[in-house]
Amino acid sequence: MEEIRPPAAMLAVTRLLHHMSRIFRGNSAPKSRPGGIQIDRKRLKKLQEKRMALGHKPADYEEQWPDMTM
Repeated sequence: MEEIRPPAAMLAVTRLLHHMSRIFRGNSAPKSRPGGIQIDRKRLKKLQEKRMALGHKPADYEEQWPDMTM
């Protein structure tokens, strides 16, 4: 009895789509970190000093996402 095999073109297209999906998965937007941006101590200290010089309170955090109200 003959074996039923998929045509070579169909197999090639399936493999191509599989590899393309892996490429797109690797290039997709990175998952956001729940804690926000990562910053080292020295840069954080400089940023806090700059904010203090501009008149902000020591623990004054500005909103990251402005409200979209009309």
